[in-house]
Amino acid sequence: MSDSFFNELKRRNVFKVGFGYIVLGWLVIQVADVVVPALNLPESTITLLLVFGLCGFPFALFFAWAYELTPDGIKPENEVDREASIVNETGHKINYAIIGLLCVALSYFVYDKVTRVDSPQIPQETTVTDTSNDAGIAVLPFVNMSKDPDQEFFSDGITEELLNVLAKVPAIQVASRTSSFQFKGQEIGIPEIAKKLEVRYVVEGSVRKAGDTLRITAQLIDSTNDRHLWSEAYDRPLNVDNIFQIQDEISNAIVTALSNELGFAETKVEVVASNTDNLSAYELYLKANSILRTRTRLDEVEELLKQAIELDPNYADAWGLRSANTSLLGEYLFSDLSAGELITLAREHAETALSLDPNQGTALAMFGKLMFDRLNYLEIAPDWHQMIEFYKRSLTVEPNNPQTLNWIALAYQALGFLDKALEHYDRCIKVEPRHQPCLVNRMAMHAVMGNDNLAVQEFIAGMDSGAIINYFGPLTAFVRQNEELAFLLISNDSKLFYGWDGQLRLLRALQTPTQDHSALVTEIERFIDENPDRDIITIGYTIGPIVDSLDLSAALGLLWDPIIAHKRTRTDFNKFLIDYNILSYWRDHGFPPQCRALSNDDFSCD
Repeated sequence: MSDSFFNELKRRNVFKVGFGYIVLGWLVIQVADVVVPALNLPESTITLLLVFGLCGFPFALFFAWAYELTPDGIKPENEVDREASIVNETGHKINYAIIGLLCVALSYFVYDKVTRVDSPQIPQETTVTDTSNDAGIAVLPFVNMSKDPDQEFFSDGITEELLNVLAKVPAIQVASRTSSFQFKGQEIGIPEIAKKLEVRYVVEGSVRKAGDTLRITAQLIDSTNDRHLWSEAYDRPLNVDNIFQIQDEISNAIVTALSNELGFAETKVEVVASNTDNLSAYELYLKANSILRTRTRLDEVEELLKQAIELDPNYADAWGLRSANTSLLGEYLFSDLSAGELITLAREHAETALSLDPNQGTALAMFGKLMFDRLNYLEIAPDWHQMIEFYKRSLTVEPNNPQTLNWIALAYQALGFLDKALEHYDRCIKVEPRHQPCLVNRMAMHAVMGNDNLAVQEFIAGMDSGAIINYFGPLTAFVRQNEELAFLLISNDSKLFYGWDGQLRLLRALQTPTQDHSALVTEIERFIDENPDRDIITIGYTIGPIVDSLDLSAALGLLWDPIIAHKRTRTDFNKFLIDYNILSYWRDHGFPPQCRALSNDDFSCD
């Protein structure tokens, strides 16, 4: 390039226009990066702005070269008299414009740095105490910014993983998934959400999948002053490793920010990466897990997990989840296979999961649950110590898994340790306030402990919130309170005694369980034979108090209920506890409060 041409470019302000255009374009992209997600504009908006900006750059240079701003307007440069040219004056105006743009850009840059977590924090006048509210944090469902609304499970899966990781930090109290997800899709301000959830800090973000790229944004907000403690956007190629790497970076950034705010020792947290590198298999797993949580369409869950395993036969998490789903297929009447066949299949899936990953949390818990299932359905005595240990190992890997918390509570309830059972039900509901199995079982637990009024109150509250259905009402509490209508509404369910005309007779029999009701039991058994589609387990649980035999293996939740107090004085009750290894567990771990050893070979229970 000759000096004369270079000088002419300078004289016509081409360089200044180009530089100003670049600064302005950078500012536009930064503003769009914030505004586009907030306005729910299409994910292609920023891309289009960038393309238009790049295309406009050569045109800006061309117009700066070919045209000149004159007092009479814009004219072609070759029509302007050099002596009348005001390019120098125009150049000064462009300088001022560039300086202004640079000031705005610098201000934005400084603001962005100051609001990041790694910048120096302004000392607070008072020390923040580690109270439930001050240390509380909620992770709101990340917004699905992808074009396909069916990708909702993907953004939900990322949110849940962050919840699970943050819940492992002792100094942070994390609002449950159910609590946070109730605000999904609602236009409610952060301060109001924080107030409702009784937390101070809120994490929100978005997930955008476009072709082979993934963009995740996240920010941590102090709800007391709407201050952003940390925010970041991640743009990575779309693969499983990057998904978990981003989750790891987000969770550690949040912990760092909160440790600076609250003054606790910073803890390094690690996301347990998926044991598959097949993105399609991972997405199928997320979708299956999302449906399984609802306890509906479990047959569809089975198909999704089969597809995931076909894509990656070594996917331990998918095998573990398939084991749990297989067990639930029969429990929720989604399979025609026998209980024995389902138990065998579920065990095979769990064994496969643990052979691939010895610490697969769901599979560990399933080895405990399958012992309980064999007792319930096949009357095979379990090793209670081993069952509890499987649950404890699972909770070491996944301490806030509501399903495992529910299962271990059921085991402690059957063993007679009612306080321990209630403790785990409470913990489960704290993690997942609307987790139906724990709500139902805690409600029944209150009845077992003789707190009928509390059981009924929880039943009404659960019905009112839509968390449970009438099918799971506390029947023994209603029996003792002579609540005829409530008893009829529950027992008349199509899975129970609908179509039979003896439900009030059953109520009266349960109110007098010490009398002879063998004729009524025979009538019920005949009704069951004629209606094989009914819930045999729940029916057996219901009529257990009036059945003369002491086969309570299918009604373990009743063992300590007042309604069978008369059976606990029988010698065959002791034999039942011995045959099903409950006494063996007591000898190793101590007797529950309602039972006591009389000699080496004898004991009694209230």
